[in-house]
Formats: sequence, structure tokens, C-alpha cells
Amino acid sequence: GNKFLEFEGGGRVSCAVRWTNGGATGGRKVEEVTACVDVAPTFRSIVKGRKKPANPYDGIDIGQLLDGRTERIDRTVYLGVGAAVSRQWKMVLAGRNPGMKLKEDMFIDIEDNPSEKLPWKGNVDETAGKELRKMIVEYDAIKPYYEEIPYGQGREGFRPPFEWKVTKD
Repeated sequence: GNKFLEFEGGGRVSCAVRWTNGGATGGRKVEEVTACVDVAPTFRSIVKGRKKPANPYDGIDIGQLLDGRTERIDRTVYLGVGAAVSRQWKMVLAGRNPGMKLKEDMFIDIEDNPSEKLPWKGNVDETAGKELRKMIVEYDAIKPYYEEIPYGQGREGFRPPFEWKVTKD
């Protein structure tokens, strides 16, 4: 896959967690669908934060996965730009992400085709497809408060603030 695309390796990446003081035990592998938005609610739960955030979290507390209280959660995650994934299914709608260059919608059984090899067609769960499509359309309709600028715009002549430590490889 490629970062910034919804193919595997972009949408699904590895994460390592070290949690001592009565938390997760080592050597476990969790393969559930989680997202970076789950970090804040999980940390809040771990430290037993009492004060509620001003706005609700987008993510969920996944501590029960990390410490072994549960092995599975039923979850669908919006990946952005016309894509969503659940434990078994992934859908990417054609024409939403210009970098994907899809001519038709992609609907993949992740359990049967984890590396997303062509062809994508196969067992299609119509209920899952409708649910994923509904989520994607709903989330894609959200517009940012400020207009997004195209990637790379403003780079020429940019000078970082003095406190930034910018290095070149």
C-alpha cells in the first residue's frame, strides 16, 4: 500500500504499545480495527481521568483490547476521502480520492483478501456494503470550517519559526 491512500499499508498499519503498572501483558497481538482517534479516550480511561472533555471524543476506549478483557470489538472506521473499513470489509468509493484512480467502487473481503490483490470482486455482503456506503457518504459530506489548501501550496518561501528544529537528511 501507500501512505495517504486507502490501500493496506496506508489505511492499516502496525502499532506497538508498552503498558506497565498492571496494564497489558506482553506478547499479545490485537488485530481489531482501531484508529488514532482512539488514543485520547484510551489514555483518559487508563489514567482514570475524571474531567470530561469539552467535546466528545471521535474515538473509543480500546483499553479492554489492550489488557485482554475482550478479544473483539465490532467497529467500523471511516478512513477518509470515500473509504471505510470494518473487521471483515473495506469499501472505497470511486472518484472520491484522486490518488486512488479507481474506475469503480472497491469492496473487499479483508479476511479473504488481506493484501487487496485484484480482482476485488468476490463475496459481497450487501448489508455490510450498504452500511459502509452510508457511513462514507455521511462523513464525506462534512466540510471543514476553513477551506483546505492544496498539498504543497505555500511551500515556496516558507520559513519555519525559530523554535522549530528542522533538519535535512
